[in-house]
Amino acid sequence: MMEEFNQEAALGVAGKLVSAFRDEQSYLAKNAQKVVAPPAVLRAAVFIQAVVRRLAFLKSFGTADIDPEMLELAPSIPMLTVGLFFSRRMRNRGLAWINAEQEAMTVAGVMTNKEFGLTMMDVCNCTKYYADMVSPSHMSQIILKEKLDFMLVQAKEYLQVKIEHLDQPVQIFDAIEHCKKKFQVPSTLHEQVVDNATIKLHVAIEEAEAKLRRDLAKASSVPAINA
Repeated sequence: MMEEFNQEAALGVAGKLVSAFRDEQSYLAKNAQKVVAPPAVLRAAVFIQAVVRRLAFLKSFGTADIDPEMLELAPSIPMLTVGLFFSRRMRNRGLAWINAEQEAMTVAGVMTNKEFGLTMMDVCNCTKYYADMVSPSHMSQIILKEKLDFMLVQAKEYLQVKIEHLDQPVQIFDAIEHCKKKFQVPSTLHEQVVDNATIKLHVAIEEAEAKLRRDLAKASSVPAINA
């Protein structure tokens, strides 16, 4: 009797554990989709500050060797500092020690004036990162949207030049894919960037198909084809 009771109790506990594990995995999966990586500009700023603080501490001792016990009091190594900083942000979003509006304006200003190494995905991710920290009408969001619109026009013009003298479907398709990869076009903006190129691609496909039918109609081995 006792063995049956123990078995039932064990099954009950196991069922509860499995249910709790599934609930936890479901919660993590839902929240993982909401996590947006902080902008590279912000990560670089935190990293540089950590480097400066650690170097200042080490230089305060001159050229002499630092006692290991004193070295333990030094600021953390830069990469560890960056990890701890953003871990704290993720766990405590919305705290007063984060001036989101000022930070968003600074990051937006830096990204707007950056000419090289910036992609459309970078700007789009930055906009998403601050979307729940500042209002849509905040100047930082407006600045980032203008930057994204400007880059969208650049991508469209680049693609237009690339396909101007192309007439083969595979060439046009390759040009479209190259443009999306070069500018890292977000999926939400694919249609706006490649709309004109897609029209030309469809026309090229129809022309290639019509030419193929005409050529097949002339072939002696396929006299019954409907041209």
